[in-house]
Amino acid sequence: NEQELAIYISTEQAATVTVTITNTGYLQTLNIPANTVNATILIPKSGPNDARTLTDGLQNRGIHIVSDVPVAVYAHVYATMVSGATMLMPVETFGYSYYSINYYQTTSQSSPADWYSWFYAIATEDNTRLEITPSDTTKNGWLPGITYTVNLNKGESFHVFGKAVFNNNPAFASKDMTGSKVISVPGSDGNCHPVAVFSGS
Repeated sequence: NEQELAIYISTEQAATVTVTITNTGYLQTLNIPANTVNATILIPKSGPNDARTLTDGLQNRGIHIVSDVPVAVYAHVYATMVSGATMLMPVETFGYSYYSINYYQTTSQSSPADWYSWFYAIATEDNTRLEITPSDTTKNGWLPGITYTVNLNKGESFHVFGKAVFNNNPAFASKDMTGSKVISVPGSDGNCHPVAVFSGS
C-alpha cells in the first residue's frame, strides 16, 4: 500500500473542479487559477473512501471529475520504485468497441500472487450493457472465446484479471489478456451506452 494516485488538473481558464468517488462520501472542490496546474488531489486508499481495486468483477468506486470549463486531467500512480501516468479522456471521447492490449507478468518482475494482466470498462451512464469476450482464461473462471454479458450503472466498472498460472508454469504469473474484446450493446433501456476501457499489466 505504498502507492499513491495523484490527479493533476491543468487549465487555461479559471476553473471550478469537483472530484467525487462513487458510493463514498468523498468530495473535493478546487478553484484553480488560470494557466496553472493543480496537483493536490490524492485519491484515498484506506477507510470508507478507499478507491483501490483489489479484485476482479464488478466495482463501484469510480472517480468522477467535473469542471465548469475545459481542463486537461492526468492520473499519476507512483511508489518507491515505480511510476505510471495517463492522460484522462473526457466522456465525449468514449467508444462502443475495444480490444485489450496487455503483457505477460513474469515472476522475475513481480510477486506472482498479486500482479495480473488486466482490463476494465467504466460506465458513466445507467443501463450500460457490455459483452466481454476474454482471449484467455480469467481469474474468475471465464473461458477464452466465450462471450459474457455484464450490466453497469453510472460510476460502476467491471474488471477482468488474467488467471494466475504461476503454480503450473514458473515463467509466468498471469495469463496474457491481449485481444480480449469489450462491446457495448443495447441495455434495458434499448440504447447502447459508450464506455471507457483501460488495459495493462
